[in-house]
Amino acid sequence: MALAVGGVAGALGYAVLSKYMRRRTAVLTATLTFGAATAGIAFLPPLPVILVLCALTGVVYGPIQPIYNYVMQTRAPQHLRGRVVGAMASLTYAAGPLGLLVAGPLTDAAGLKVTFMALALPILLIGLIATRLPSLRELDLAPEFAVDPGP
Repeated sequence: MALAVGGVAGALGYAVLSKYMRRRTAVLTATLTFGAATAGIAFLPPLPVILVLCALTGVVYGPIQPIYNYVMQTRAPQHLRGRVVGAMASLTYAAGPLGLLVAGPLTDAAGLKVTFMALALPILLIGLIATRLPSLRELDLAPEFAVDPGP
């Protein structure tokens, strides 16, 4: 619940802050904070600390969906937009069950601490690699393909 409440607050906050915040910064902040919070949870602190870490993750991840939708609608050529949206939605829906297929057996075999750390390290590594990706710098450039306003 803390993650969801934080996510709603982050998405609504991003609507206000989007004029002042770069999309690249929001994506990198979300990824690195998510990895750090997951690593913090791996130490199994008291429940209130876990709830704060989850809420913080939700707040920084709130802008991701609006950015994700913006990128799909402005970067995909109009004739491919349906395919792009379909592929991205399919991957999004598949990620949850695939994550459970990994996390469930790992938790049973190694315990919560190891599982959370095993999940946190790749997230942090991806976040660190992402700081050097030129494609993320393009998030803040004007889109090549204009959004079709419709009739």
